[in-house]
Amino acid sequence: MTAFLIIGPIAFYTGLIAAVVYGVRYRPSRRPGQRVSLLRYVLITLTLGLLAFLVGALAGSAIFCAATAEPGSLCGLGGWLGLGPLCSGLAMLVYARKWSRRAPPAR
Repeated sequence: MTAFLIIGPIAFYTGLIAAVVYGVRYRPSRRPGQRVSLLRYVLITLTLGLLAFLVGALAGSAIFCAATAEPGSLCGLGGWLGLGPLCSGLAMLVYARKWSRRAPPAR
Protein backbone atom coordinates (compact mmCIF):
# COMPACT_ATOMS: atom_id res chain seq x y z
CA MET A 1 0.00 0.00 0.00
CA THR A 2 2.88 2.36 0.69
CA ALA A 3 4.02 2.11 -2.92
CA PHE A 4 0.61 3.32 -4.13
CA LEU A 5 0.81 6.30 -1.80
CA ILE A 6 4.10 7.30 -3.45
CA ILE A 7 3.35 6.38 -7.08
CA GLY A 8 -0.24 7.73 -7.13
CA PRO A 9 0.52 11.44 -6.70
CA ILE A 10 3.53 11.21 -9.02
CA ALA A 11 1.35 9.65 -11.74
CA PHE A 12 -1.33 12.29 -11.19
CA TYR A 13 1.08 15.20 -11.64
CA THR A 14 2.74 13.47 -14.59
CA GLY A 15 -0.64 13.06 -16.30
CA LEU A 16 -1.57 16.66 -15.57
CA ILE A 17 1.72 18.01 -16.95
CA ALA A 18 1.50 15.73 -19.99
CA ALA A 19 -2.04 16.95 -20.72
CA VAL A 20 -0.82 20.56 -20.69
CA VAL A 21 2.23 19.79 -22.84
CA TYR A 22 0.23 17.80 -25.40
CA GLY A 23 -2.45 20.50 -25.53
CA VAL A 24 0.07 23.29 -26.09
CA ARG A 25 2.03 21.34 -28.71
CA TYR A 26 -1.04 20.03 -30.53
CA ARG A 27 -3.16 23.14 -30.86
CA PRO A 28 -0.86 25.20 -33.14
CA SER A 29 -0.29 22.27 -35.52
CA ARG A 30 -3.92 22.23 -36.66
CA ARG A 31 -5.13 24.31 -39.54
CA PRO A 32 -7.03 27.42 -38.35
CA GLY A 33 -10.43 26.13 -39.48
CA GLN A 34 -9.93 22.77 -37.79
CA ARG A 35 -8.83 23.82 -34.32
CA VAL A 36 -10.60 22.20 -31.45
CA SER A 37 -11.54 24.51 -28.62
CA LEU A 38 -8.97 24.60 -25.84
CA LEU A 39 -11.80 24.95 -23.33
CA ARG A 40 -13.37 21.75 -24.65
CA TYR A 41 -10.05 19.92 -24.38
CA VAL A 42 -9.52 21.09 -20.80
CA LEU A 43 -13.06 20.21 -19.71
CA ILE A 44 -12.93 16.73 -21.24
CA THR A 45 -9.49 16.05 -19.77
CA LEU A 46 -10.54 17.18 -16.28
CA THR A 47 -13.83 15.27 -16.44
CA LEU A 48 -12.08 12.07 -17.46
CA GLY A 49 -9.50 12.61 -14.74
CA LEU A 50 -12.19 13.14 -12.11
CA LEU A 51 -14.19 10.08 -13.17
CA ALA A 52 -11.07 7.91 -13.24
CA PHE A 53 -10.11 9.25 -9.81
CA LEU A 54 -13.48 8.34 -8.34
CA VAL A 55 -13.47 4.85 -9.85
CA GLY A 56 -9.88 4.24 -8.74
CA ALA A 57 -10.46 5.62 -5.27
CA LEU A 58 -13.59 3.56 -4.65
CA ALA A 59 -12.04 0.40 -6.09
CA GLY A 60 -8.81 0.98 -4.16
CA SER A 61 -10.66 1.56 -0.90
CA ALA A 62 -12.59 -1.68 -1.38
CA ILE A 63 -9.43 -3.61 -2.27
CA PHE A 64 -7.30 -2.26 0.57
CA CYS A 65 -10.01 -2.61 3.20
CA ALA A 66 -10.75 -6.18 2.10
CA ALA A 67 -7.06 -7.13 2.06
CA THR A 68 -6.50 -6.46 5.75
CA ALA A 69 -7.67 -8.79 8.50
CA GLU A 70 -8.92 -5.95 10.68
CA PRO A 71 -9.70 -2.92 8.53
CA GLY A 72 -9.24 0.21 10.54
CA SER A 73 -10.41 3.72 9.89
CA LEU A 74 -7.42 4.41 7.59
CA CYS A 75 -7.74 1.45 5.22
CA GLY A 76 -9.38 3.63 2.56
CA LEU A 77 -6.39 5.94 2.25
CA GLY A 78 -4.72 3.56 -0.18
CA GLY A 79 -7.59 4.14 -2.55
CA TRP A 80 -8.05 7.87 -2.11
CA LEU A 81 -4.37 8.83 -1.97
CA GLY A 82 -2.87 6.02 -4.05
CA LEU A 83 -4.99 4.22 -6.61
CA GLY A 84 -7.34 7.16 -7.29
CA PRO A 85 -4.59 9.59 -8.36
CA LEU A 86 -2.85 6.78 -10.27
CA CYS A 87 -5.98 6.07 -12.33
CA SER A 88 -6.62 9.78 -12.81
CA GLY A 89 -3.12 10.49 -14.05
CA LEU A 90 -3.16 7.55 -16.43
CA ALA A 91 -6.56 8.56 -17.83
CA MET A 92 -5.42 12.14 -18.48
CA LEU A 93 -2.16 10.94 -20.03
CA VAL A 94 -3.88 8.46 -22.36
CA TYR A 95 -6.56 10.95 -23.44
CA ALA A 96 -4.05 13.75 -24.07
CA ARG A 97 -1.82 11.43 -26.08
CA LYS A 98 -4.74 10.13 -28.12
CA TRP A 99 -6.02 13.66 -28.72
CA SER A 100 -2.64 14.90 -29.88
CA ARG A 101 -2.22 11.98 -32.31
CA ARG A 102 -5.23 13.23 -34.32
CA ALA A 103 -3.34 16.33 -35.40
CA PRO A 104 -2.66 16.59 -39.12
CA PRO A 105 0.89 17.44 -40.15
CA ALA A 106 1.71 21.11 -39.71
CA ARG A 107 2.00 23.04 -42.96
